[in-house]
Amino acid sequence: MMKKIQSLNAIRFIMIMFIVFSHFDSLASTEETKCLFHAFLKHPTPAVDYFFVLSGFGMMYSYINKGIVLKCSLKDLCGFAVAHVRRIYKVYLITLLAGIPLNIIHLRLANGSIDLQYIVLAIAKLILCIPLFQSLSGSTLFSHAFNGVSWFLSCLFCIYIVSPFLLNRLRKSNYNLFVMVGVNIMFLGVTRSLLKLFQNDFFDDLVYGSPYVRIFYVITGMLLAKLFVNLQKKKTFFQTHSLGANVFEVFLLFFAVTFFLIKNILWIEIPSYVPYISLIFVCIIILSFSVESGLVSKFLQKKWMNVLGDMSMYIFLLHYPIRLYIYYMLRLLGFHKSLLLTFLYVFLTLTTTFLLSFYLLKYGKNMKKV
Repeated sequence: MMKKIQSLNAIRFIMIMFIVFSHFDSLASTEETKCLFHAFLKHPTPAVDYFFVLSGFGMMYSYINKGIVLKCSLKDLCGFAVAHVRRIYKVYLITLLAGIPLNIIHLRLANGSIDLQYIVLAIAKLILCIPLFQSLSGSTLFSHAFNGVSWFLSCLFCIYIVSPFLLNRLRKSNYNLFVMVGVNIMFLGVTRSLLKLFQNDFFDDLVYGSPYVRIFYVITGMLLAKLFVNLQKKKTFFQTHSLGANVFEVFLLFFAVTFFLIKNILWIEIPSYVPYISLIFVCIIILSFSVESGLVSKFLQKKWMNVLGDMSMYIFLLHYPIRLYIYYMLRLLGFHKSLLLTFLYVFLTLTTTFLLSFYLLKYGKNMKKV
């Protein structure tokens, strides 16, 4: 029977919180918190990368353990993609619709007006967003429509459609896995370079948030899972010696904390290399904590940590519109930018998001049916 890797699930929550805090850009508006925001909270690239690589890892790990060959007809490909988003789709749709009033509020505050052009554009956005195809546009105008984080689920959905083909091909491949990971990262670099030639105000999300680039992150995860399964068949030092595993995982924890502390410095000093450094960092974390044999893994395997991990996708989808509703509510009540307002804004957003996410996880079983 396939063993669930609880450590990786728990790390999902940690990564989600990096993403959530990076969206509190109001922290950059007050003198007391702007240095904190720019130094540590901005640019959650490694956290975003983690979810794409983990998606590929999870698919291949499950696929190898089940020992089946996936069908690749158009119907089967679409069915595979739908099955992977079914659990979260209704929540996604609710947050999407909840974003429409926010869009109108923002337009009115910007002294805009709702005219025919706005209505036509809103309908066009919905036509793409409802079936989760908005990230194919490569434009934030569509990919981030209504709920600014919806591009992520759209990206994954589009990649899920071609994933059975990728899983079958990669499973049968006999090439050296380290070489394949290297070649995949090389193709990622070439694709990013080519897409940057077209990057402008309209196609400003083409490199970061489109499936054309993110598919290489998912493929990397698939290759890592294949490597991990091969390593599982051998008794490694860290699997047989608890002291070695403990020292190794503590070192990894120190390495991870250090990386997150300096990542924004890297964005300033070597921005072109950060995406590749981030991807390599994520690969090390996923492959290492998959072994689950040290003290850090034991902490990550605790039940409450995995409950938080299971809540992570709800937190991700819900926090963005909740954040904006609370912001506009505080603004309507006459609050102005201040440290107190910032903390109140963050506290209310996190509390509401966590309560709703926990409710959906514990009591929203009917939400899983489409």
